[in-house]
Amino acid sequence: MPLHADHNDESTQKKRWNMTAAFGAVRVPAVPYLFIAAGLLISPLLHTDAPGAPVSKQWSDPTGKTMVRIPAGRFSMGSNRGPDADERPEHDVRITRPFFLDEHEVTRGEYQACVSAGVCIWPLKKRTRPIKPLGRTQRANWGLKYCGSKALRTPANHPLTCVNYHEARHYCEEWRGGRLPTEAEWEWAGRGGLRDMRYSWGNQVPNRKRALFGRYTGTAEVGSYPPNGYGLYDMAGNVWEWTNDWYHASYYRRSPVDDPKGPCAGLEKCNVSKHRTMRGGSWITGSLGLRITYRNHHRAWNRFTVVGVRCVHDVEDTEALAR
Repeated sequence: MPLHADHNDESTQKKRWNMTAAFGAVRVPAVPYLFIAAGLLISPLLHTDAPGAPVSKQWSDPTGKTMVRIPAGRFSMGSNRGPDADERPEHDVRITRPFFLDEHEVTRGEYQACVSAGVCIWPLKKRTRPIKPLGRTQRANWGLKYCGSKALRTPANHPLTCVNYHEARHYCEEWRGGRLPTEAEWEWAGRGGLRDMRYSWGNQVPNRKRALFGRYTGTAEVGSYPPNGYGLYDMAGNVWEWTNDWYHASYYRRSPVDDPKGPCAGLEKCNVSKHRTMRGGSWITGSLGLRITYRNHHRAWNRFTVVGVRCVHDVEDTEALAR
């Protein structure tokens, strides 16, 4: 079924689908007290595993993709103020290890390199036989008529779309040597070092200068809008991004504190869910979907013109590659 998130005024938005449309203790010299006071007011907004403003480090993986180092830290995941029950309760989460996350969403051109190497297959290429790891042919072909051929003509520097969860995971693992982010890692990184904020940039109302959303014009070139505090682009808008977590509306009630991985720990099969989570909003989503705590989800085999992918590398893996 095609997917389209409503984009009415945020106060009236609900999570619903339109079935007719395509879918960031050091010592300091003495300074004037005014500046000390200003620092004390600002510092509570930053919530990382180290004092001071978040400092990001970049690293390029073996394919040349730029990634940003996200520190370990604690934060309050979810929101008790949001309109959707699946964001509640707001709960304490600790990311115990730093990790690298793609600076931009995976582009069509980057995925093309994987296809040209024979590791990946185009999401829109009709399967005549089962292809691992995609499984049954009819499932692998789901959504072709909704995506059409437009995604193949998307500029190389725009986000990849029409990729289902299995294709996204295969790309991250087999081509990039990484993995998909967990839902907790995604939200932690999306906050960019801020806490108690509604969006990846703060609490300011979304507008066309901050993100691509609420339009029918399609995707934008990655990096067209300002990054968050960690230097990550398009954590709000452009395309939704698959995470590795299975979706369950009440998972937050029993989520562990340290490194939650979602129901069934994100394993291949899960008897309590048939959907995987997606985060970040898209070019057609309303402002509600841009909220950093907003949770979207769909069946892992489904593909849409508003869904893409961003990959993770564990720091331990990057150190091994550097040896």
